[in-house]
Parts: sequence; C-alpha cells; structure tokens
Amino acid sequence: MSRQKANEAELEENKALFQRLFERLPMPLGVVNRHGRIVELNSRFIQTFGYNNAEVVTLDDWWPLAFPDPVYRQQAMTIWEDALSNAQENGSDIQGLEYRITDKRGKVRTMVVSGITLDDGFLATFFDVTERKEAEQTLQASESRFRQLVENSPVAYLALDISGYILDANDKLCQMLGYHREQLLDRHFNEVDDPGHPIGFIDHFIDLQQMGSLPTGQELHLRHQDGRAIIALLEWGIQLDVEGQFVQCHCVLHDISERKQMENALLEAKMTAENANSAKSMFLASMSHELRTPLNVIIGFAELLNSGEPEPLSEEQKESVTYILKAGRQLLTLVNDVLDLARIESGKLELLIEPVNLQGILDDVLATFKRQAAQRHIELLVADGAQLSVLADAARLRQIIQNLVSNAIKYNRENGRVTICCQKTDDRVRICVEDTGPGIAENLQSELFQPFQRLGAETTNIEGTGIGLVLCRYLLEAMHGNIGFSSQLGVGSQFWLELPSALAVPEALPAPTDTRFDLSIQGRVLYVEDNPVHISLLKQLFHRIPKVELLTAGSAHEGLRMIREFAPDLVLMDISLPGMSGLAALKALKADPLTAHIPVVAVSAAAMADDIKQGLETGFLAYLTKPLDIAQLLDLIAKVLLK
Repeated sequence: MSRQKANEAELEENKALFQRLFERLPMPLGVVNRHGRIVELNSRFIQTFGYNNAEVVTLDDWWPLAFPDPVYRQQAMTIWEDALSNAQENGSDIQGLEYRITDKRGKVRTMVVSGITLDDGFLATFFDVTERKEAEQTLQASESRFRQLVENSPVAYLALDISGYILDANDKLCQMLGYHREQLLDRHFNEVDDPGHPIGFIDHFIDLQQMGSLPTGQELHLRHQDGRAIIALLEWGIQLDVEGQFVQCHCVLHDISERKQMENALLEAKMTAENANSAKSMFLASMSHELRTPLNVIIGFAELLNSGEPEPLSEEQKESVTYILKAGRQLLTLVNDVLDLARIESGKLELLIEPVNLQGILDDVLATFKRQAAQRHIELLVADGAQLSVLADAARLRQIIQNLVSNAIKYNRENGRVTICCQKTDDRVRICVEDTGPGIAENLQSELFQPFQRLGAETTNIEGTGIGLVLCRYLLEAMHGNIGFSSQLGVGSQFWLELPSALAVPEALPAPTDTRFDLSIQGRVLYVEDNPVHISLLKQLFHRIPKVELLTAGSAHEGLRMIREFAPDLVLMDISLPGMSGLAALKALKADPLTAHIPVVAVSAAAMADDIKQGLETGFLAYLTKPLDIAQLLDLIAKVLLK
C-alpha cells in the first residue's frame, strides 16, 4: 500500500507540475481528447482568441468560430485531420501548420499551429505570426523598387521556382557563370552546379516554407560555361504570397573562389608549418637527450676529478680537467639555449610573473662572475638602484642579466670595468650593464640580435654561441619588457633592459646553508639506470658519503624487485629504461601500499618542459636532468635521508 501511495503522490505532483507549465507558457495551448472534446484551454488561449471552455466545448464548436468562411474551414479541417492521422500512425507530432484564425472580436490572426500527440488526444500550440505576415505584404508592395535594385546590384542574383528552375537572373550572375540571360532562364539550377558537389537546398523549399526558417551562408560549388570551378556563398530567402504560399526563392551569390583558394593555401601552409614544428620539437628533444647523456659522463667525472676523487690531481692535471669542464658546460649552455628558443617559438615557455627584488638577483650575479672578472682584472660593481623591484620571472631575469654580464666580461679589455645600474622611469625600471670594451662598429650593430651572429668574434678565442642575446630579447618580450643597446668604438657598450616596475616586496633572508655534505648521514639509495657508465659515475660519487649504501638496478623490473626486497630510503630512477619506462615503474610503486611511501627522484636526459611536467605530475619527488648537478644531487639526498 505504501508503494501505491507513493506512486499516487508522484502522479499528483507530475499533474500539478504540468498544470503550472500549461498555465505559464506564453502561448495559447489547448488539450483535446480522442473524441474531439476540448478538455482544457490555458489563460493565454482565452486572452488571445476570447473564447473560454464553456464556449468551445468540442472541435465542432471551434471550427465555425475560428474559420467562418466554410470553404477555408473545410480546407483547414482537412489539412489538420490528415496531419493528425499521420502523426498518430507514426507516433510523431504535428509540425507547424499555418492558418488564418478569426478571434471572438472578429480580428483575423495568422497562426502557426502545431500538435503534440498524447495517449488520449493531442496538445495544440498556437504561434502568432500576424505581424510577420503583415511585414511580408509590405515587402510585396515594394517589389518594383526591389526589382530595380536587383538589376543594378553589384552581386549575382537569381530567382528560382519551387522546383528549382531559374525564373530570373541579373547581369552579374550571367558574368559569373559565363551565360547569356536567355540561356539561364527556365534552366534548372542543378545544371550549373559541380557534379561532385550537388546542390541540395532546392529539394527543401516546401519544408522550409512550413518551418519558417532558412539556413544562410551556404557554400555552393558551381561550373562556369567554360568548365572551370566556381565556389559561391549563397544567401537566400523564400517569398510567400498573402496566403502563405510559395512564390519564388531569391538568391544572392558571392564569388569566393579566390578567397577559398587563399584559405586552402593558408591551411596547407599552416599544416606544413605545424608538421615542421612538430618534427623540430621531436628532433630537439632527441638531440637534447642524446647530447645530455654523454655530457653527464663528461661533466660528472670531470667534477669528481676536479674535487680530488679518487685522489688529488697535479696542477697540470687540474688545468686539463678545468678545460674539460669548461667545454662541457659551454656545450650544455648551447643545448639549453636552443631548447629555450624552441619553447618560445612553439609558445610552450612557462613564466611565473611576480614582483622580484633586484638586490637578490644582482647579488647572485656578482657572486657568479666575481672569479671570472678577477681573472682578467676587471672591476665588477653595482652602481645604484639595486633596491628597486620589477614584475618578472625571477629565474629568467637572472638568466638575462647573467648573459649580459658574461658578455660584458668576455668582450671587455684587461683591467676594464663592468658597471650595473638600475633606475626607475614612470612605471618602468631600466637595468643597464655597461662595459669598457672595444665597442661595436656601427655597420655591424643591426646584426646584433640575429641568431648565431657573433659579429666576427667567432674568429677569436672568445667563447660564445651567438644566440644569448636573441634569447634575452624573446624572454623580455614574453615578460612585457624590451632590450636595447648603445655602443661607441674605443669606448665601450651599454646594454639595457626595461621591465614593469613593482612595489617593493620584503626580501626573505636565505637560511644559512652548509655546502659540505654531512658525512654522518646514513641510509640506502637505489639507482635504477641501464647505462653502466652512469652507474659508475654515481658509484664514485657515493664514495664521498661512505655511510650511505648505493644499490643499482639495470632495469625497471629489477628495480621494482629490489625496492620490495631492500626497502631503500630513496630511489633515483632513469626515465628511458628497457622494457618498462621509469614513469611506468613509478606508477607501479605508487599503486602498491608497501612501496607508495618511498620517495622517487627522476634522473633523466629527457629535459624538455613537457617531460619534466609529466614526470612531476606522475609523482616524482623531484626531476633532475642530466648532466647532473652534483651539489644539487647531494643536497637532495641529504634532505631526504635526514627526514
């Protein structure tokens, strides 16, 4: 019984909802049962036509009142009954039928009547189109003026009958298709279309007339009399008489053949460029990986040798190792710069724009280049303005200033000077790097920001790649900044950059750090790597920290087994591993409750931004790129093991 009551309550609720909708819809509605009895009329019906339920009890009451002319009444009844019968047989609804209905006040309204079939009858809806019909009559009154406009129109025009035969055409259409007007009249429009792209809109005139809506902006493929293809944009409309019957279809055609050719050419060029860009990205990613892999060995072992591992070097050996390190790092800088350029060109450069204090940036730059400047007896100083702040990406701003200062030192004279000064103008901050070098000849200055252009320095022993300044310009433009310079032969050069100023932000005091590794730290680290040379490098590095045990695995599968067996405190995982990738191995670890807590750090030569982003999103604690920064790696190991 409770189930029955619930069903009855739901039924009553649905009935109440229908009744509210029935009354509130802003159009006349009427419900008629299968016997022709008018069950209910909404308030909008009574308001529109003036008849209530007491006056129109059945359809037999409604027809004579709404259609006083017996001939038109019979026509209207026949159309409606046929449509209703067809809808009931097919289980469909009655599409809009147009009638001229007389209300109680004697006013004739043009209504589009539709019907929704119900189990016990139908729901009739009425849409008033009287004003539209009156507008159409007004339009017909201006037909003569329209005709004059057509004859003098600068666009192609034609009129079609309901079957698609050409009733009229202006000179512009004749010129477009290469026919005389007499050749087009009474010809079917399909005869001038492209057989491969048949014209479909002609078959829908009657349906569109009843729906009262027309698609516009349709593209047609036509044929000129000489056989060449024409693409035209169609705008059209159907003319109806006062009875609502089809008169003709008016069409305006715009020849867009040249535009489509240009669009296709642009699309093809775009696809070619995208394919080339994709191929370039793949090449750069592959190049980066293949170069970083041997650089990891070169720089890694050179750093170990330079630090006195496994035994101290002689001065001559130290000098040789220094050359190796210098060359390796120069090549790494070139790889990084090329990848940065590729990211910028592909729109994949990610920046964090925020207020940045210049003091911290400039202090870092001075510390970085202090030794290099001293070797050439060059004075390096910040004149003023270091207390200012700018809106920028801190890491990229540091990279730009380092590039300018590096150039100012490299291209300077012995016992010279490099001066950094900052000044604020309105809402911008200008940072200048001035040197006392030989200057740049005026005829070479226009080539300065061109990729791989070193203005003759490539014939000297001064190191460089010729893309640093190009990268600086792109980075500054991405941060809403700009860069420029002035130079005088025999005096020196001044390079400047401008960025939006920012309110000063408190500078966080860096926590004191001890660069020495705490040799008392204990733990177990597993390195999953398939390259035996890289494994050898890390083994020698771990000789510095004898209380930290290093285990190695040559594949992801072996690594997973050893992680479950030995439960290391930290896992260093290469990405490109045979059989199973490092990413897949990490997912397997995270899915196992016994190993999900173990921190895993990626160690990979795949250094593209997308690679790093994917790795961090997958769950790596950190993503270290090859060549490894040994100090960074040792610091990370210490932090993890101390926890």
